[in-house]
Amino acid sequence: MLIPNSFQDRWHGIIRNKIKKVRPEHDKDKPDVKRELAKKAALLAKRKAGQSDAPAAKKPKIDSWGFINFNPPQPEGEDPESIAEHKRWLKVR
Repeated sequence: MLIPNSFQDRWHGIIRNKIKKVRPEHDKDKPDVKRELAKKAALLAKRKAGQSDAPAAKKPKIDSWGFINFNPPQPEGEDPESIAEHKRWLKVR
């Protein structure tokens, strides 16, 4: 979907998505809706069959903004003792 350039484009996208989600409930007898529902059912069955055979692979952790990355990792070679020594050195100055 393209980035909406105006308020009208945004509303058009919202209404289109609403209709897309509601239509299968109302028009279950129409051929194109039946075809889409059959595709979704086949895809779900395929996913379930794949999940039961092999365990799902763990997704790698993605760095994100926020508290997780607030404190940077300690540089190599730093340990709590050297950090405490540096703090004492800062207090003396």
